[in-house]
Amino acid sequence: MFRILKKSGWLLFLPGIFLIMMLGCNKNEIGTRQVNPLLLCKWMLSYIQDTRTMQIINYPANYPVKESIEFTNDSTMAFYGTCNGGRAEYSIQNNQIIISNLCTTLIFCSYYKWENYLRNNLDSAYSYDVSVQALKIYSKGSYNLYFVRDK
Repeated sequence: MFRILKKSGWLLFLPGIFLIMMLGCNKNEIGTRQVNPLLLCKWMLSYIQDTRTMQIINYPANYPVKESIEFTNDSTMAFYGTCNGGRAEYSIQNNQIIISNLCTTLIFCSYYKWENYLRNNLDSAYSYDVSVQALKIYSKGSYNLYFVRDK
């Protein structure tokens, strides 16, 4: 039988099959790939921090809707405000973030001030820190943006 396998090339083929089986997908690793906590949830703006004085300004409790952002897997993000919304493209590498091609509606309303804080500092974002419940976006603009995960 050994001669038949040797002559037909099976002697080289069988170890190759065994090697492929050993290097194949480890069933224990399926489903354990870590998902970036930045993705697949809504982040609500909680407060901003002046980049020069480091003073914190809390989001007004009396506003009917909080400013929020959502990141998707396809490198796009959406942002929502009391009166306006929009979208942008983003790229992340390590803890650096670049937000570009920001498009928004520009409907005037009495709550525009915080929409401006959000929009004007997203487009100058350069870095971020994220945990399960908090997202900090550092900006080269006037304010750093601090978010909490929506429940």
